[in-house]
Amino acid sequence: MLSTLKPTCITSLIGNNGIPQSGAVYTWQTRCTAYDGKVATTSKRMAYPPTANPFDIPGTTALVMRHTSHAEATVVLPILRATPA
Repeated sequence: MLSTLKPTCITSLIGNNGIPQSGAVYTWQTRCTAYDGKVATTSKRMAYPPTANPFDIPGTTALVMRHTSHAEATVVLPILRATPA
């Protein structure tokens, strides 16, 4: 159930027309869409090849989930599962 509430995220390298060139600066973008259609996007400008992970999936996920019921469902679901039918 909670897995259906998790956002879908995609990553992309912006400004690249083919094979990335060593030393060139690109925009590394992370875009997540929540189950209710809300979208959050984060980006970093970094040279290629990156020296650290340029994509912020955890941060973008947290950003898009701020105004959804995911946090409440995470708290309530174990209680509901423990309650006898």
